[in-house]
Amino acid sequence: MMGVCSFFLSKDFDMFSNSNLKCPLRKGAHYHVYKLSPNVTNMPPLIPEGRWMLQIDFLYLNQYTFFSVQWYSGVEYINIFE
Repeated sequence: MMGVCSFFLSKDFDMFSNSNLKCPLRKGAHYHVYKLSPNVTNMPPLIPEGRWMLQIDFLYLNQYTFFSVQWYSGVEYINIFE
């Protein structure tokens, strides 16, 4: 659990460099994110190959869903011994 602005500014989740997200978030403002990609150096090692879904839920007052993001991705390792 962490605040929205803490999430956006965290170096562990450095995914929003191509966006106009600025804190504090303003009511009625429109925000965009372009080419969202995670910082792979912060990913856990040895994630099994396959297709994965990451769901991030943003809550208001720790009770009401403000918005939810579902991100689909895949993990594929290169075989260097072939």
